[in-house]
Amino acid sequence: MSRLYHTKHAALLFVLFMAIWTPYRMLTGSLNLSPPTLYLVDAPAKLLAILGLTLFVAKRLDGAGPEWIGLKREGLVSAVLLGLAGGVLAWVGHYLLLPAVFGWNLSVTLVELNTSWLVYAAYVVGVVGLSEEAMDRGYIFQELARDFEGSQGALIAGVISSGTFAISHLPIDLFVYEMKPMWTLWHIVGVFSIGLVLALYMRVSGNLAAPAAMHSLWDLLLGTLSVSSPWSWSIAAASEALGLALAALLPALVLLARRRSR
Repeated sequence: MSRLYHTKHAALLFVLFMAIWTPYRMLTGSLNLSPPTLYLVDAPAKLLAILGLTLFVAKRLDGAGPEWIGLKREGLVSAVLLGLAGGVLAWVGHYLLLPAVFGWNLSVTLVELNTSWLVYAAYVVGVVGLSEEAMDRGYIFQELARDFEGSQGALIAGVISSGTFAISHLPIDLFVYEMKPMWTLWHIVGVFSIGLVLALYMRVSGNLAAPAAMHSLWDLLLGTLSVSSPWSWSIAAASEALGLALAALLPALVLLARRRSR
């Protein structure tokens, strides 16, 4: 087997995806689609361009089926529970812990639970978490980890796959939301950071359900709770970092327990 055999597969999948997704985002941006229409259009597009493409590449390049990317029944329930627990911890740390300790002026508002929200909820729970995790943690992260073995290799795989995960969000930032450079950078850094945590959940569980569940819950809460505060950028960054650190603590403890049991 040639050097970085699986890494080349991961790179090919990412290049193919970006070649498809960038013009697609340019098209949706030019059409000025807004929620919930954007979600209805994106749902089949993401399933085909991300989940479908990932399964196709795994089959063609690796001769493998869905289990290759972690889509398996073994440990499914425990993986889902692990991912949901991680999502709860992330939000507790991000929006509740620091304000509770320091008494900051924080306002949390529940959005109107109407038809638009139902479309959004179905979209993020049924499509986004599963499809994005299938490519980013299920295939790219695990392919890299197959070439870079051990704990150090998992770290390398986590950093690289989180980088591609962040880059894959640039088309929507640039062409649909037309974010300013500072907000785009802020979003990309945040996506990269949560990508590292999701990679840890994939590493610990070995089942795609764990990062998919956490990803889905995180996105669902983002569209369900409206949070406003007079925080500065530095405080907001510290709060988000605490949330992700708290979420990462759970799989880290699992890894530690496994090592001690050996």
